[in-house]
Formats: sequence, C-alpha cells, structure tokens
Amino acid sequence: METKNELKYFPVCIDNFFSNPNLIREFGLSLSKTSDVNSVWPGVRSLPLSEIDKSLNEQIILKILSCYYDLRFVDVSWEGSGLMFQVIPSGVKLNEGWIHKDVDSDLAGLIYLTPNASLDSGTSLYNLKPEEEKNYMPFASLSEQRSINKTIDENYLKQLRLNNDKFYLKTKFQNIYNRMIMYDSLEYHGANNYHTGTDDRMTLVFFLKNVTSTRTKHPLQRVKDTTHFDDSIKYRIDYLNENIKS
Repeated sequence: METKNELKYFPVCIDNFFSNPNLIREFGLSLSKTSDVNSVWPGVRSLPLSEIDKSLNEQIILKILSCYYDLRFVDVSWEGSGLMFQVIPSGVKLNEGWIHKDVDSDLAGLIYLTPNASLDSGTSLYNLKPEEEKNYMPFASLSEQRSINKTIDENYLKQLRLNNDKFYLKTKFQNIYNRMIMYDSLEYHGANNYHTGTDDRMTLVFFLKNVTSTRTKHPLQRVKDTTHFDDSIKYRIDYLNENIKS
C-alpha cells in the first residue's frame, strides 16, 4: 500500500546548464558503457563519475545543488552519488517508460545531451490518481518489466498499461539539448518516450543520497513555511480588505 512522504525538494528545470555542453557530450561518448545485468534500466551506462574522477563528480554535483542552495553561505554534503552517462538506442522497440520513483536517494535528475532531439523524448512527473492513493503497490517485478532490453510481449505491455494508467500527468519536460531537470526522488516520473530521432537518447543521469546542509529546512519546506511568508501575506490582505470596506 502506498504511503505518503513529505517532499523536500521542488522540481527544477535549467536550460543551457553547462557553458560547454559539447565538451560534456564528447567526454560522455568517449567512455565505455555497459547494460544492467538485471535490466533495471534501459540502454547502457558509464561507470559512475565518482569512480572515474572524484573532482569532476564533485564539481558537477555542486553545480546541481547550487539550484537549491547559495553555496557561498551554505555548506552542503552528501553521502552517496551516482552520476552516469546513459545512452538508449533510438531504435528501441518500446516507446514509453514505466512511471516509478527512486526511493533509495534524495534527489534524482538528468541532463539532456542529444542535439536536435525530438522534443517529446523528455521526462514527465506524475501524481497517483486519488482513487489509487490508498491501494497502489508497485509491481513486484517492476525491474524486470521496466526493461526495454528484453523481449516486449503482450503481458509486458499489459502490465505497463496497468501501472501507468494509475497516474495523471503533473509536469512535462521536453528534451532540449543541455537542459537539466531535477526532482525529489519521491516524485513519480517516467520517460515520455525513447525515440529522440536519428541519434541515440543520451543523458547524464544523477542520483544524490542523504543530502544535508547547514540550513535547518529543506528547500521546499522553506518555501512552504507559513510563518515566513503566508502569514504575512494573509495579514496584509486582511488589512487591505478592512481599509477598502471602510
């Protein structure tokens, strides 16, 4: 049964994320890549950047986290990270991703690195439909079913539809070269499709675990703190309404 957890981070979308995306893309293409032995994710991925160069891994993570924190005044740390270049062949059989969430991290996201890709080959965030919130359970064999490295049969497609029909679209991000999107790992999300056009779908995917900072509140909690903003807004509107009436 689905349990509700409080989100800590709001979704972020930054265009022109890297000043030199071609450099990043060419570096990613130069790395060797392998598929997952358990077919948990589609296509092939490089080794985590932390295993290739720790300094590069850290610099990219800090750039990512600067979307939430002013790093001149706030110290941020994390216990685990996974930044990997991922390539999904443009000719895959299945043109739809499984809607899921990444419960073993705090933040997840990706940077689109295919020039002139089909815009619709991006990523979307979803909410469970109200009637599904109490009873939804992810499929036990989701890692098997979510793979597009395996044979696609009628049962696969049936299970995919049963899962994805339990959600409604909340936010849709289009695949724009050098666009970075990021979201709380508790957000349901899925690939809109994998067909970018003539080139393969290349991204730099990332997962950050146990992110902590010297701030007492997480970014989304800080925005929603009624004592900082909403109470004052209400007070001011009440004041103006009284003056208008008089």
